[in-house]
Formats: sequence, C-alpha cells, structure tokens
Amino acid sequence: MKRLIAIVLSAAIWVGCKKEDTTPAKPTAANIEIGTANEKKGYVGKDFHFNADVKAADKIDSVWIQIVQHSGNWQLVQGWAEYKGLRNTNVHKHFYIPTDAPTGSFDFYFRVKDQNGSLLEIKEPFTILEK
Repeated sequence: MKRLIAIVLSAAIWVGCKKEDTTPAKPTAANIEIGTANEKKGYVGKDFHFNADVKAADKIDSVWIQIVQHSGNWQLVQGWAEYKGLRNTNVHKHFYIPTDAPTGSFDFYFRVKDQNGSLLEIKEPFTILEK
C-alpha cells in the first residue's frame, strides 16, 4: 500500500511540475479569397478583391499583403491600420493593381502579426495579367 501511495504521489508531482508550453498561439485565417472567386489573379490597372476571416490569439498588431515578382524586383505592399487592436475580424479589401505592374508570376503573401509577436504568413502563387 505504501508503494502504491508513493507511485501516485510521484505521478502527481510529475504532472504538476510539467513545463507549460509558453509558445504564443499564432493568428489564424479562414475563408481566404485572393482575387474574385479566389482565382489568384490580378489585372494591371484593375480593381483587386481580397477577403479573409482572421482570429488572433492576442490583439492584432498589423495586417498586410505583399505581392512579389518571381523574376524581377517589382513588388506591392498594402497594409491596413484599422485592424490594429482587434481580436477577430473580417479583412475585406479592394485596391487597384498599379498600371506600372509587370505581368507574370508572383508570390502573394498575407500576413497578420499579433501584439504578442506571433506571425501568420500565408503564401500563394499569384499571376498578374494584362486586361
């Protein structure tokens, strides 16, 4: 009986002293739509649609997209300060692909940073076309 009590106490102490995971949870995004009907295409000089439902473990610090050309150095960065301080939100934006944007293959990044420093980064293939 003493041995059983010793085992139970040892197990309780081990479980009680177990180190907690202190890694902050990352923000999440769902219902992401990159371009109309999520076609992942933009058109030079035309309106571009982006949508995502964001949930942050802590309050949002920053939200932005970046479009980076594969073969070249053109890029577009677009950020939105109105989401700072929110925890859960819908990011629904329309903006224009600049008229000087080259056509071709790009990487599309969507990033959300929490006030605790956690970063969500989503990378998708993206194409800019002439229309």
